[in-house]
Amino acid sequence: MTKPQRSVASTLNTFTHTDRFQLADVLQIFQRVFIRHDVDEVEAQFGVGLPSTTPPIAAVEDRVARPWFFSRALLFFGLGFIAVLGTYRATGNPNLIPALVFMGSFAGPIAVAIFFFECNLPANISLYAVFRMFIWGGILGIVLTLALSTLEGILATRWLGASVAALTEEPAKLAAVVLLASRRKCPWTLNGLCLGAAVGAGFAAFESAGYALRGFLEVLMESNVSEANTALIDVMTTRGFQSPFTHVVWTAITAGALWRVVHDSPLRSSSLADWRFVSPFIASVLLHFTWNSPLLWSLPYAAKPIFLGAISWTIAFGLLFTGFREVREAAALARPNG
Repeated sequence: MTKPQRSVASTLNTFTHTDRFQLADVLQIFQRVFIRHDVDEVEAQFGVGLPSTTPPIAAVEDRVARPWFFSRALLFFGLGFIAVLGTYRATGNPNLIPALVFMGSFAGPIAVAIFFFECNLPANISLYAVFRMFIWGGILGIVLTLALSTLEGILATRWLGASVAALTEEPAKLAAVVLLASRRKCPWTLNGLCLGAAVGAGFAAFESAGYALRGFLEVLMESNVSEANTALIDVMTTRGFQSPFTHVVWTAITAGALWRVVHDSPLRSSSLADWRFVSPFIASVLLHFTWNSPLLWSLPYAAKPIFLGAISWTIAFGLLFTGFREVREAAALARPNG
């Protein structure tokens, strides 16, 4: 990192009360991405979180997690999207629209959710639990958002335009995580990051698919098939590119921050007033608000999502390293000589 970048990262870490880290620390996480892995390693990576496959906390020895399968998932979905997109452009076959929407909407969110799943050092959350949070959490987040949206008129917030979504969607997604995970034994910050990312991924995927299909049908009714195809492709490529920087990481941040405060205690109102939760939550809401607002539109194309995404991921990595430290300290205390 350059000196200004380190200064910004340090400021964000201080504001959100997360552990500081260096670029070398982040690169250490990605050490295994470019190494070849066989089928047994894939099964071992995902065969965790069950009663028989969850290790005791004392058995955790790694300093940081080293995820790698997320990159394969992103590559798989990305190549699939490009293949379907090329075929759709060449043939115009409407039967390819569902595949195009699915690949474009789900690629980024699923890959990022897998990343946080692989970063869960305690290995106490199963792939089934993540899949459940992805489906039901995503749906519940949308339902709760629609319920909260009815308050917009009462609170006279419609003048905020699209930015008002930050005030409804972030609390709704976090509530979905809490409601679905309240009975699970998942006390770690890393658990909150994992579960939050799963709900955020489901929310992002379903929302993107809805926007894409709605835009396609609206243009189709008002214009011709060619323009409708162009609108669909534009939505899918734009939202597909932006998805790793939005809902998945924002919800991971808010849930991870809440799990850090609550740990293995019941959720209390005092937890929601703890600045270690409040500051990351405010950061996520502000990032979402700015993303939807006209602010920073003067930046060149793609600069705005990259800039806001860099801030989001700086906070997320701060929480990840906080979580890694928590688990290491707990593992050391749990060992006989601890």
